[in-house]
Amino acid sequence: MKLPSRALASVLALVSIVGLGGCKSIPRPDGSVVGPFHTPKNIRATPSMPHSIARVVVLPVAGPEDVSHETLNAIGTAFHAEFTRAARAELLVFDGDRLQRLAGERRVRATEPLPDRFLSRLRESTTADAVLFLEVTSYRAYPPLALGIRGRLVTTDTQETLWACDELFDANLAAVRNSARRHAASPAPQPGSPGDLTYTVLQNPDRFASYVAAALLRTLPAR
Repeated sequence: MKLPSRALASVLALVSIVGLGGCKSIPRPDGSVVGPFHTPKNIRATPSMPHSIARVVVLPVAGPEDVSHETLNAIGTAFHAEFTRAARAELLVFDGDRLQRLAGERRVRATEPLPDRFLSRLRESTTADAVLFLEVTSYRAYPPLALGIRGRLVTTDTQETLWACDELFDANLAAVRNSARRHAASPAPQPGSPGDLTYTVLQNPDRFASYVAAALLRTLPAR
């Protein structure tokens, strides 16, 4: 039976509305759940952490002149917290004053010549088995956030490098954004819900630094 033109138009309009409603009911996949995710790639590490490494000194974070001491200290605090969670060894935190008394400098870089007898004096004064050098190589404090870190874990007796990294985390990249939000979600991501605050990690430099620290320190040699 042929429908009148007015009735046919009504039927087509109804089908169109139902079709649009169906499309809207399909949730968009959330990147913090499905990825892609960022995996640090510029990492060098020994197969396992030697059992002799029981105490590690973490030095003040070094960085370029345009990054304030307050910012470097905040990044250092993030690494201290994540290193403690990683539970690889006992942590001994050095501040700038203590490093100044020991080495005559408030911040040192593993990529530059170290002060005379630095590692041996560090071992004698702290009984530390290794030292963690950290340096900011890139920093952007406004969205999209970015943080580059160069790090090295070195034994204080043989000067062996147990772990080294040189990695840039740039929130311009979807994989970095997804990984940061996944790290911020606790205990599990709840995408789209009113309580989903994972996006704040992409606005807050301190929270972003915590994500970076966790991502890098997960690559430390396991026991």
